[in-house]
Amino acid sequence: MPKPPITFVVNQYKRMERILIPTDFSENASRAVAYATALYAGKSASFILVHIQKNIFTSTDNKINNRVKAITQSLKECKLEFKDKNHQVKSIFQTGSFIENIRKIVDNQSIDLIIMGTKGMNNSTKMPIGTNTQNVITKVQCPVMVVPNATHYSPIREVVFPTDLYLRCSSKTLQPLTTILEKNHSILHIIYRAVNSDALSRTQNITKEYLENLHQHISVKLHKITSINLREELEKYIAEHETQLITMSAKNLNFIQLLLSKSSPEADSYIRQTPFLFLHEDL
Repeated sequence: MPKPPITFVVNQYKRMERILIPTDFSENASRAVAYATALYAGKSASFILVHIQKNIFTSTDNKINNRVKAITQSLKECKLEFKDKNHQVKSIFQTGSFIENIRKIVDNQSIDLIIMGTKGMNNSTKMPIGTNTQNVITKVQCPVMVVPNATHYSPIREVVFPTDLYLRCSSKTLQPLTTILEKNHSILHIIYRAVNSDALSRTQNITKEYLENLHQHISVKLHKITSINLREELEKYIAEHETQLITMSAKNLNFIQLLLSKSSPEADSYIRQTPFLFLHEDL
């Protein structure tokens, strides 16, 4: 007899999702706000804007007061970008370590997702992900959506998930992804590598089965890459399926660096317009 599908136990009393958006009031931060409000358009959501200033107390009292007033005004103006009546929005102004403040807010506010804009290409790695964003992805235990500065929102119909199938799967780990997939009726493309048709390990097969049966209302397609050149195959697949979102484990950030640093000019332009969702494995 076939095995029953693996499904989630859904809590029928879902609370409003809480989304944290760090901002430095740049055009890239505004792009993240625009994308976030479009992604949750017509849906109940609570947004928290945060601006973190590191060295505000190194100036004179008068300069500090003026700086605080300017930041407070900028946060007020930023809040005006939220026009959907289904959205709640509040702002936080903190001083000190960027990462430590983000961690505290994530814990204290029970944040479900962090959405961050990017400053564009890092000259040393050709990554479109700034240092602060990289640090949040790797050092904060919370899902992070990265919105490249060339991104314009379009409904998420196709989601590509490159994985080595060594992801520690759980409903908590995948919840941000499944929420997006359900709300947008998206198709999830699981891309995994099996060079020379080598057999998958027991752990990989367990993960593969879990992902195949992710949710009864989510369409999942698996694609095995047998080519040695994983980057080229993945680049081709992403472009062919007009991908609107790329998701992967936060531990694979270095793979995104490889993908972006050696992609063709055409794919480079396309990928840099596509948001990335980084997931953290449940500890």
